[in-house]
Amino acid sequence: MTPTQISNLALDAVPAGRIVSLTEASLSAKTCSMHYAQVLGEILEMGPWRFSIRREALAELPANDREGQWLYAYAMPTGMAFPIQVMDSLGSCSVGYEFSGVLLYSNEPDATVEYVTTADMAGAHTALFRAALIARLAARICLPITKDLKRAQFLANAAEVAGERAQAANHNQRNNTYGNHVPDILRERMGLTFDDRRLPGPEAVYPDFDPVQTFEDSLD
Repeated sequence: MTPTQISNLALDAVPAGRIVSLTEASLSAKTCSMHYAQVLGEILEMGPWRFSIRREALAELPANDREGQWLYAYAMPTGMAFPIQVMDSLGSCSVGYEFSGVLLYSNEPDATVEYVTTADMAGAHTALFRAALIARLAARICLPITKDLKRAQFLANAAEVAGERAQAANHNQRNNTYGNHVPDILRERMGLTFDDRRLPGPEAVYPDFDPVQTFEDSLD
């Protein structure tokens, strides 16, 4: 599904007129074009979506500004939202690291990073991820197009539900991806202790939680 198709589904929810292209001169197209990349980036940074995970050998920098703490400083891969784990050169085990937001530091030579990319891989989006993206985009563009604050607030609530539902499904699928090992950076996101016991946390970590039903119940 293309960005234009996603934008049209968001416009249907607003509701507002459909567009042929994000580059056309209409208010709907201009508003979708202005907000699409930002909304997509926000959702991608919510967690390690399975389709957005990449693995890449890190490029060591000639200068290390934290050599008293770490043996190696590495450049952040282009388009990385955040790292999931840093591994040895074979990708066989996780190693310690620090992420400054710009650089990665580790004591591992020739390290490899597994990370979430910010690239828009529209063809790889899951149905629930697309639903979350459409709902969040609809909520973002509603007020600039319609000036209807009540409708915008309703769509914002619906977007939160869609996001939780997508994250819950991704969490369950991600467990299958990682098996018994949970990278340290995911523990807090998933509400886990260091012995993998669940702590009370966001409803999205519980597989029996139904955010859509919860939202519908709140409207009664």
